[in-house]
Amino acid sequence: MPHGTNDSKPLIRSTGMSVMVVPEGVDFGDEKAYLVIGLAAVGEEHLEVLSSVAVLVSDDDDMKRILEASSEEELISIFEEGMGE
Repeated sequence: MPHGTNDSKPLIRSTGMSVMVVPEGVDFGDEKAYLVIGLAAVGEEHLEVLSSVAVLVSDDDDMKRILEASSEEELISIFEEGMGE
């Protein structure tokens, strides 16, 4: 996951995440990425968010649910459940 610079940290006003499912995949080095996640976090909140996301996407059943979600609402619900919200 790419990281921003320390110079950009003061510009982040709230923690947020974007999630994009790419059914046909996008080239990412020698592999294809089917899930792309963007994250901006205040202070050190990114560590907790990254940890929760890593646990969520490392579970094969959850990853299948994410990739097969049929609506934005379903996708948000999966992430909220997986992140304890």
